[in-house]
Amino acid sequence: MPKTLPSAFSTRYDHLLTSEVIGSLCYIPPSGKEISLRIHPQRTSAEQFEQTAQAYGWKIQPIPDCFGSFTVVRGTGPRVTSTPEYFAGLFYIQESASMLPPLILNPELHSAILDMTAAPGSKTTQLSHLMNNTGAIIANDMDPRRMKALAFNIEKQGCRNVALRCGDACRFGEALPETFDYVLLDAPCSAEGSITKDPTYFTYWHENKIPRLAALQKELLTAALKTCKTGGTIVYSTCTIAPEENEGVIDWLLENYGDFVEIEPIKDFPSIPRSAISSWQDKTFNPQVNKAIHLIPTADQHESFFIARIKKIKSLISNDPQPVNSLTRKLVNQQVILPQILARFSLAPTLFADTVTTEINEQYWLSGQDLHTFLSDFPLKIDRSGMPLGRETQKGFRMAFPFALAYAQHGKQNVAQLDEANARQFIRGNTVSCLNEDELEAGQVLVAHEGMGLGRALFTGENPLKNQTPPEFVLRNG
Repeated sequence: MPKTLPSAFSTRYDHLLTSEVIGSLCYIPPSGKEISLRIHPQRTSAEQFEQTAQAYGWKIQPIPDCFGSFTVVRGTGPRVTSTPEYFAGLFYIQESASMLPPLILNPELHSAILDMTAAPGSKTTQLSHLMNNTGAIIANDMDPRRMKALAFNIEKQGCRNVALRCGDACRFGEALPETFDYVLLDAPCSAEGSITKDPTYFTYWHENKIPRLAALQKELLTAALKTCKTGGTIVYSTCTIAPEENEGVIDWLLENYGDFVEIEPIKDFPSIPRSAISSWQDKTFNPQVNKAIHLIPTADQHESFFIARIKKIKSLISNDPQPVNSLTRKLVNQQVILPQILARFSLAPTLFADTVTTEINEQYWLSGQDLHTFLSDFPLKIDRSGMPLGRETQKGFRMAFPFALAYAQHGKQNVAQLDEANARQFIRGNTVSCLNEDELEAGQVLVAHEGMGLGRALFTGENPLKNQTPPEFVLRNG
């Protein structure tokens, strides 16, 4: 990190940031700083996490206004990412500021949500948790390279109410007008909030990028407004300082679509400063812009983010939807697939209430009824929907790893129980021995440790188990 910031950056923000703040931004925080995470509320609880933290010796603090979220001081116990709990998806590492947009969106159960720029999936999985796996979430991203991370996180978190689409988010405005109850637009931005996290940041920062990004943000926000239902809610957010990408975008929205929207005050977050600015350079913003949040770095707090909550109050449909071929999804009779799974592992049928099984490219998928219904006449191409369940092979049905990870904790039979030492070997992809081999039948088994689902393995009739964890899920530092 440079000892001084580029002069163009310092000059640009010398009226917005004090010299003390600008000086403090020159240094990357030491490795002993805190990391933040949130629990998976369907797999654990805040109380259980506190007990886990005490057992590991982690120093933790609850994050204000974000129930079930904590900061952990690095170096106080084992690495968070090396533990069986992390492998099992009991918690998800996420910047505390990044947790706020889904909380401010605050969707109701069974709603339809569009996450316009979803990769790598932090906010998508958080929305899925808030919805308790109900409703329908369309997670879109236009970068095929980032879709892999998005799919991985969706699978690890067991989200069966999410469908993925790779494509231009601006298409939603014309193809799906008045469709979604909620839209989250965490917009591509100049990411000036990354200054202290990325030592290479100023190798690609340039002031000239800001107007181009602001133009893209306005285009995306227009699409969000069109695809949102009248009476629905849009949350617009960035992780940058630049007012042109924040207050300036909302001011533009009010100037061009003021009859169609209201900016709502953001309530129930008392720990967050209300610091949206009223003017920038020679521009005075619409007073409604002050209802948004703009956290600007201070000497003690280096994060930067902006969040606005927008209510659509009037329809602006101008064109008919443009149909596009959708993903071919074949509905499968669940009585063919699920009974054999429930019987082998003694899983309660209630775990699969309101779910639908479909077949896509010879792979079975488990999705919520809400998602399946929502996609029944969806005009845009969907790449995948729900949670992978498994596929038929020459040797019989092969259970998908994400399904095993999500449901192993609920199994009552053919669940291999591991002790601490073997659990740590399992999450590293190694062969392990279980505690209850006499209770298992040969074939695929679920794997668990102290109530946590760890996935699947092959049991040949005696120890050891053949680990069937896919390489992308293995913890190399476990």
